[in-house]
Amino acid sequence: MKRQVYRHLLVIVSVILLIGLVASCKSDDPEPQFKVIESKAFTAYSDTNLTNQLSDWRNQKSGGKQALSNPDVIWNQYKNDINKLISDEMNKKNPAYGLLLVVKVDSYKLIGACRWTNKPSWSTRYSMYNY
Repeated sequence: MKRQVYRHLLVIVSVILLIGLVASCKSDDPEPQFKVIESKAFTAYSDTNLTNQLSDWRNQKSGGKQALSNPDVIWNQYKNDINKLISDEMNKKNPAYGLLLVVKVDSYKLIGACRWTNKPSWSTRYSMYNY
């Protein structure tokens, strides 16, 4: 009789542990493939000023990693998704000159600057890093 009770208890505990294991593997909020991590308006525009601000921004946000040598390959692969994110961010924040951005692009990090050329058009300078 005791063996049967122990077997039932063992089965019940095993089922509970299995349910807990399966539940812990499920993620409710998966990390999106593309998202704007951070953006900041730059306050003045000249080529020199933007170059300096972008250089400082890259140094702060790159985590000491080297920029990828072929960022255009990644940009071309994901340009529709990246452009939509940047366009949404530019229109949402509507900066006077443009934004410094950090964007998650799949397993990469885009660090760059977007500036208004003629609203709603904008241009961008960017570097890509491993995330």
